[in-house]
Amino acid sequence: MTFIGELKRRNVFRVAIAYAAFAWLLIQVVETVLPFFGLSDSNIRIIFIILLIGFLPTLVFAWVFELTPDGLKREKEIDRSVSITPKTGKKLDRVITLILGVSLTYFVVDKFVLEPARDAVKLDAVRAEGVEQGRSEALQTSVPDNSIAVLPFLNMSHDPENEYFSDGVSEELLNLLAQAGGLVVASRTSSFYFKNKDVDIPQVAERLNVRHVLEGSVRRAGNQVRVTAQLIDSRSDSHLWSQTFDRELDDIFAVQDEIAQHIVDELRNHIDGIAIGEPKSFSQTQNVEAYQLYLRGLSLLRLRGIDNIRNSAELFARAIDLDPTYARAHAQLAVAYSLVPFYSDEPREYWLRKGEETALRAIDLDPQLAIPHATLAAVHQNMPGIPREVPDAEFRKAIELDPNYVTARQWYAEFLMTTGKVRELLSQLQQAHQKDPLAPVVNSALAWGYLYNGDFERAERFALTALELGMGGTWAEDTLGLVYIQTRQYRKALHIFSKDHPDFALNRMVVRAIIDPTLVPEALEAIENVDYFRISYWPVELIMMMGETDLALDAAVEQARQGQGDLRVIWRPMWIAHAEDARFRQIIKLKGLPEYWDATGWADFCRREGDDFSCSAAYYSEP
Repeated sequence: MTFIGELKRRNVFRVAIAYAAFAWLLIQVVETVLPFFGLSDSNIRIIFIILLIGFLPTLVFAWVFELTPDGLKREKEIDRSVSITPKTGKKLDRVITLILGVSLTYFVVDKFVLEPARDAVKLDAVRAEGVEQGRSEALQTSVPDNSIAVLPFLNMSHDPENEYFSDGVSEELLNLLAQAGGLVVASRTSSFYFKNKDVDIPQVAERLNVRHVLEGSVRRAGNQVRVTAQLIDSRSDSHLWSQTFDRELDDIFAVQDEIAQHIVDELRNHIDGIAIGEPKSFSQTQNVEAYQLYLRGLSLLRLRGIDNIRNSAELFARAIDLDPTYARAHAQLAVAYSLVPFYSDEPREYWLRKGEETALRAIDLDPQLAIPHATLAAVHQNMPGIPREVPDAEFRKAIELDPNYVTARQWYAEFLMTTGKVRELLSQLQQAHQKDPLAPVVNSALAWGYLYNGDFERAERFALTALELGMGGTWAEDTLGLVYIQTRQYRKALHIFSKDHPDFALNRMVVRAIIDPTLVPEALEAIENVDYFRISYWPVELIMMMGETDLALDAAVEQARQGQGDLRVIWRPMWIAHAEDARFRQIIKLKGLPEYWDATGWADFCRREGDDFSCSAAYYSEP
């Protein structure tokens, strides 16, 4: 009998197969179970090495020994005429079949049940860690002594409809203090994050990176108003000042001014070495009814949604009817008008023109108001035929007038995403986040800022923080999807896009095509037929994700020729890798960016060279 035949007769091959199948199953089970006991991957490696070492001795054992009715005996001691190796072989076949069946069952369960669950747990762990790291970056190395947060005042009225009024009093106090030079005032969004939350003052101060906290309540009954306010030093958790004001509704402006003055005076006495200016009211009306309409409109406008926007515009218009010189009502009405076409199918040009006219009227009434300048910039950004230098200058003017106006910085950064000035957009978002660390949209925008600058770790961290803070829409998930695709963490990308959202269906198909290139043709066909307004990413970006570089660049050039396309796409890392391609520069020329750069400064990836220009990813790292 040949050597191979003898191996078969002694069931060595069957033992090898049974051993390998059992070892694989054991490793899979151990890999799943050990982490629950806090054991590391090194323990799994030890088990694997032991099994590997034991493989050859097992085969030698199967060669030397044979299982008989009387137990194990050396093979050479057995008369081959009475050998039961065929029966043993059949038993081993059943054992192998059983092990393979169990292994296959485990594989299916692990693949489609356990593994997604493990990925979800890991992602939740990353999210939790990211949220904490994201929050910690909001904290500076030290808390400024001249810092203060104004928490939303409690509505103590019997009518819950008066909530807008108590919120308005809080916001007006915040604005008054913010206009006083020398104070660092936490933004409204971050301060109002703690509304109706049971959090003690030291925790609030720590989260907002402030030393002082102003809290209070408002009780309104008919024409009578009671406002109670108290100033707290979070370091000692002690009250520095408190007072109750009982006034008529017509005196609400005087009460707000008086509270702000008390706060400033108290802080001056409490803090040494820092000059604090006088609280200044701006563009306020003296018509109490107009003021109440304005506050109600503001509360609706912040909720967004087309119905809320329309109703807010109506309230602002009524406030203007009562006081045509009410600049702040004009400013917010301009915001409402400019938002209508982005929340409905209304004609864009009509509403942008109305927004433009109303913003200009607000600026005529009060040139020092930042809001209408930022609104005018956003309107001009979306109106065809207006050079980019115009909205750029308006955004800068808004920030100059009110450096604490977080929305202006955020909008300006989003504008800069179309220009390739990625360092500047990140700087604007970092300053916005420093002033408003708990605003979901600011965290989400900052995640994009880091992504544009190739910092995927921070991009992931702040996107996760935005989701934790309640970011709506898909903006944060879109960032995470790009981060995970860029870093080849495709399972995480699929998990992010697993949510039942119509925008994500095509994303999942594209990620699967990245994993399995045979699916690319199917994905390309789906992209060609998709409704652009029902996807997260611009179609050319989805094509680029799948590695179809030439197709993506050619399509982007064609779109630019037709005056279409999204310029934000080409400045993301996946595209910047191809910045030296002639088609990349062709897109830029067709979009007219060189003229804008000549006027305002060049992008981080491109530079002027005589009458022409060049682009390269390498320029980013050069001074």
